[in-house]
Amino acid sequence: MFKKGLVLAVMVTMFAINCYAATINSTWVGGENGSWGQASNWSPAGVPSSADKAYIDTQRFNLMEWETAVAAAVAEGWSREETIERVHFRDKCSVDTGQEYKMDHIQENNAAALYDKLSV
Repeated sequence: MFKKGLVLAVMVTMFAINCYAATINSTWVGGENGSWGQASNWSPAGVPSSADKAYIDTQRFNLMEWETAVAAAVAEGWSREETIERVHFRDKCSVDTGQEYKMDHIQENNAAALYDKLSV
C-alpha cells in the first residue's frame, strides 16, 4: 500500500512540475515595428504560445509613446500651448460616452507636465 501511495505521489509531483514548467509569462515590450509575431517585442524574447501567459502593459507603452511625441514637439520649438493642443492620444484611450471631458483634462495635464519636464 505504501509503495502505491509513493508512486502516485511521485507521479502527481512530476505532472505538476511539468505543467508549471510549460507556462511562460511573457510581457509585451513593444518595439519599432510593433509586430506581435516578432520575438524581440516580448520579454523574455520569444512569441508566447497559447499555453503561455501574455501581459500587455498598454498604459506603459502609451505613456512612453506620449513622452516621445512631446519630446519631438519640444525639439520642433512648439510652445506649451501648441503641445497641449496638438499632442494627444484620444484614439488610443477610450472613455465612456459622456465622460470625454475627463479625457480632455487628462490629456491637458499629461501633455503640460511632460512639456514642463522636457523643456527645461
